[in-house]
Amino acid sequence: MMEYIEIEQLVYGEPVDPRIIEDLIHLELVDTRRLNADRVLIAEADCEEFRAMLRLMVELEINANGVATIMHMRRRMRELHAELRQLRQLSK
Repeated sequence: MMEYIEIEQLVYGEPVDPRIIEDLIHLELVDTRRLNADRVLIAEADCEEFRAMLRLMVELEINANGVATIMHMRRRMRELHAELRQLRQLSK
């Protein structure tokens, strides 16, 4: 069973503009559950990804479309690294 945590816990109680949170949720790159208008849960497995996206928007001021592009590239790079490791193992 998937575990979920509140976004407020994820950001360690730091104030984050709710519009940024909504923009990130709208990207649908992480698994979220909405309890009500003010309370959103995020899958524990997606916490690192969500923190990275939040950092891109808040600290680097990258817009939501840019964040989506970066996250897709990041995931693709991980896939390619895993594939490369597999190929290296096969060639031994």
